[in-house]
Amino acid sequence: EMNVKVPDEISVVGYDNIDMAQFLTPPLTTVHQDFHEMGRKAAEILLGKMTGNSGRKKFNGKIRLVPELVVRESSSAPKK
Repeated sequence: EMNVKVPDEISVVGYDNIDMAQFLTPPLTTVHQDFHEMGRKAAEILLGKMTGNSGRKKFNGKIRLVPELVVRESSSAPKK
């Protein structure tokens, strides 16, 4: 509507890598989070606390899950 060209004039990046991101025009660059792994880790911690068995690793209150950048056509390097 504003006649801004993506990605020529501005890059657009989404978060959560929803299914329709790949079908937009242009396809949306996005960040993918592994929700399945998040749920698995949460269940593992919860079960460990419920049973008093936290397994080999003691939970210290922090879990690090690295998201993945999915580069599609809605982003580009800055123009010089």
